[in-house]
Amino acid sequence: MTRLHQQLVEQRHASRLRAAAAAAEVRLEDLVEIIRSAIEDGFAPRSEFEAVERKLTDLIGSLTREANADELAEDRAEGYVRALGPLPEAQPAAFW
Repeated sequence: MTRLHQQLVEQRHASRLRAAAAAAEVRLEDLVEIIRSAIEDGFAPRSEFEAVERKLTDLIGSLTREANADELAEDRAEGYVRALGPLPEAQPAAFW
């Protein structure tokens, strides 16, 4: 990848991450795609990434509360589970 291409890819990820972080509402599927793409291209250690990751975590928490209160339709819940599938597994935290 040329230096120019690398800069363009980085700008694209930064722009997408900032837009997702600033948006009042973002679909779960879009958050997953933005995060997955940033991870694949090595742009996860950015502050913009952390903001989008927090937004996804909050959305998952909200959906979990809905599911626990039986307020989330089963077909909708299954759709969200499928949407989360492309995310890589979280690495366990080191405690030393």
